Amino acid sequence: MTYSFSAHSASSLNEIFPSRKIRPTVWAAVIVFVLILIAHVQQVSQVDLFLNLNGVSIEVLPGKFWPAITLFGDTLILLCWMSPLLLLRGRIVLGMVAAIPMGGLASVGFKRLFLAPRPGDVLDHDSFHVLGEILSGHSFPSGHSITAFAAAAVVYACYVSELKRPKSAWVICGAVVLAVFVGLSRVAVGAHWPADVIAGACVGWLSGLHGVWLTQRFSKTFASSRFAWGTLLVLVACGIGLLFRNYTDPNCQVINYLAATCVAVTLLAKVLGQRQFRLDGQA
Repeated sequence: MTYSFSAHSASSLNEIFPSRKIRPTVWAAVIVFVLILIAHVQQVSQVDLFLNLNGVSIEVLPGKFWPAITLFGDTLILLCWMSPLLLLRGRIVLGMVAAIPMGGLASVGFKRLFLAPRPGDVLDHDSFHVLGEILSGHSFPSGHSITAFAAAAVVYACYVSELKRPKSAWVICGAVVLAVFVGLSRVAVGAHWPADVIAGACVGWLSGLHGVWLTQRFSKTFASSRFAWGTLLVLVACGIGLLFRNYTDPNCQVINYLAATCVAVTLLAKVLGQRQFRLDGQA
């Protein structure tokens, strides 16, 4: 069996977590999360901030934009969109996959611990914009924000050592901006309070960095041919599942189908083109 990653894959994994540059962002995320947690426990009112952000977001950008951009906080959809990176810079996908356990457990754990009501549970539905269905319960933290910021953290960790290259800086900025828009979209569609989004961003950031650390700690496993193929086949199954999802918004349906298409293209490129899974993005 041909080894599926490009040369130096295992050693490259051990070089993608520059702790000196990562550590400050870890502490920042922890501090912000603790502050938000304290505010949440003390039931600090967010109603005015929520109503202002919810109203302004609809005025600044079209209402159809927010339900579409929020889909990039859906873990399955985002991973399917990211699948071509297995052939270009696979360590980003590996880091994101490794971030799922921590992010998922934190999301479910905090939601069940606090049982926080969503805006739709406590506010008159005519007082704010609701785009899509009205959700109820399990508001804190925002799961979509966790996913988006976990991906942004993985991209940051994988590119931070290359910040001298303008391309790397732009990639990091693009990932962070997308994550911010996903977080804002949760307020814009009327699904989450601002504190839910900030808490989700912190948890997601920590989960993403933890995922990258796991790929370093267990580099032989994550850089193996079997793990790469297993990841791709799971994404293929996810892509097939996405084809059976139905969205009333045509823009959302397009994003959903394109996510499935990304996986199909990746599989075809691997099987028919005999492309290697590339870990470090180098030819």
